[in-house]
Amino acid sequence: LAEKNGLKGIAYVDAKGDKLDRKRELSVWDQKLRDLAWMLRRVSDYRVTLDNYPALLSKAPDTALYSGWYQLRNYHDVFQFAPGSIGYHIASEEAVSIRDPEEKGWCKNMLERGVSATLGAIAEPYLDSFPEPRQFFGLLLTGKYSLVEAYALSSKYISWRMVLFGDPLYNPFKGEYEVPAKELGLLRDDGTLFEEIPPAPISRFEIDPIEARRKLAQKKEQIQAKIDAAFGEGQKTGQVPRPELPN
Repeated sequence: LAEKNGLKGIAYVDAKGDKLDRKRELSVWDQKLRDLAWMLRRVSDYRVTLDNYPALLSKAPDTALYSGWYQLRNYHDVFQFAPGSIGYHIASEEAVSIRDPEEKGWCKNMLERGVSATLGAIAEPYLDSFPEPRQFFGLLLTGKYSLVEAYALSSKYISWRMVLFGDPLYNPFKGEYEVPAKELGLLRDDGTLFEEIPPAPISRFEIDPIEARRKLAQKKEQIQAKIDAAFGEGQKTGQVPRPELPN
């Protein structure tokens, strides 16, 4: 529904209001959340609600996008998720279980209340394992990346403790927004900023993978026929074994 009609609703960002101190990681991540809110205001037409106080949001109707922190394994039930909504709460162990009926973590309860995509950790992952909010949502807004591509490109590590929930190919923003690369703050391996948004992995496929497999099988049959013809005489006498292409 969101891919067909657009992801409608309000964007909520829940920071704590910490004064930026580059030497304190918690302070830096609080700033990352504010950066997300300001980026959303600059590049999208979403109404953006930024809570910049220690207490959590008191209400969040019509939620389309959400990122915030920090309440550990105790979901704050104030959200009304719009169809196709995407959001995550930055806290440890929010994905410990999505099946335990007594689980109070954010992932299980957000999914049960209608969020379409979220993420979390099954044990302490440390802050750096979370995708950076501005990059994750910014890549999605470009419409050039699916959910799983935006997650992979905005995550610094391949972490065994982080879990992404949602349709990996989900993409509700195709052709909707222009997002300059400078808004994302994506860094190359050498520490310099990307001046252009890198191509999405899926865009590197020139044809559909299933169609490519069909053409490969067809080409194999043609080559095998030529081999059979070339060795036909030898096969009649039993002196030359019939070679076959590997699967």
